[in-house]
Parts: sequence; structure tokens; C-alpha cells
Amino acid sequence: MNRNARSVVFAGFVVLACSLLVRAEAGEMAPLGFVLGRATQAEVKNLVPPDANLRDIGTNSYSGGPMLKSDGAGSGIDALRWVTYIFDKNELLVAVSMKMDKHRFEQVYGVLKEKYPVIQQSIPFVGNKRVKLGYDDVFVEIDAPHLSFEMGVNYMTQNFYQKYAQALEAKRLEKHHHEKNQF
Repeated sequence: MNRNARSVVFAGFVVLACSLLVRAEAGEMAPLGFVLGRATQAEVKNLVPPDANLRDIGTNSYSGGPMLKSDGAGSGIDALRWVTYIFDKNELLVAVSMKMDKHRFEQVYGVLKEKYPVIQQSIPFVGNKRVKLGYDDVFVEIDAPHLSFEMGVNYMTQNFYQKYAQALEAKRLEKHHHEKNQF
């Protein structure tokens, strides 16, 4: 891709990302145009483009609500591989997980840091890159593992994250206890 084409793609990404946040108020996040904590499953089903192959993928073990997955077609975001929408028991959107090509890290980070305050960042020259941006009750994490060709861009509410973190800690303790009993 020549330099001019890359500039056009990046400019398109910036315009799309800016336009998607129009519906969000201060302190809110609206990945792909859906406001976390306010958008419903029905809204997502109705507004995701038909060519995105949106499908039900079951119940999320952390939120207890339904999940939908799409291939990201029609999103206007270059190199987006898939999107998972996670809802709570009341069918309100609590998380959006996107997988995309890792070569987009700098561009995506540049756009997001203009919109949200940086909470944490680790961007070594070589190694795993991880950034957390946002507010007290909603945030986005960019996770770009060193030896991967993909990165995750994960938006979530603090409430969802707490449930997720508690479940991971419980699994870690259970594994530790099981391993301890093996000695």
C-alpha cells in the first residue's frame, strides 16, 4: 500500500471513530456507535450491518447475559477481524471486544488517547504493548502481545471488569489449591 493510500485509510478511520462517538455523552464510551451501559441487544441486532454476519454465541459466564459476534464487516475499520458484544442479564451492553491486526496499534492508540484520558500504559520498543484509557466506570484496553499478529481492543464497564477479575482470581486460587494437593 503506498503512502497516499495509507493516509486515506487512516483519515477514514479517524473520521469514523470520531463520528461514532457523537451519541456518547461526556464520561461515556460508544464503540462502533453503541453506548456501553445504555445500548440494548435489540439495538445492536438492528443496527449492525447485515453483511457483518452477526450471530448469537451463547451466554457470557461473567455477566450472565447474551453474547453476539460479528466478523466486523461494514464497520469501516480497516483490519478488524471480529467483534464480540457482551450484554448483562438485562440485555444492556457491558463490553465490546474487538480483534484486529496488530500493525494498527499506533493508529488506534493515537485516536483513543485524543478522546480518553490514559489510565495506564506500557509500550516497550520490544515486548507486549498494553494501554488502558477511560473513566471510573468505563474504559478501553488495547492489548498487543509481542509474538502475535493480532491485538485486542476491549471496551468494558467497571462492573463487568470486576466480575471478570473475580472469576479469574477464583480460577487461579482453585488451580493453586489443586496443584498444592498434588504434592
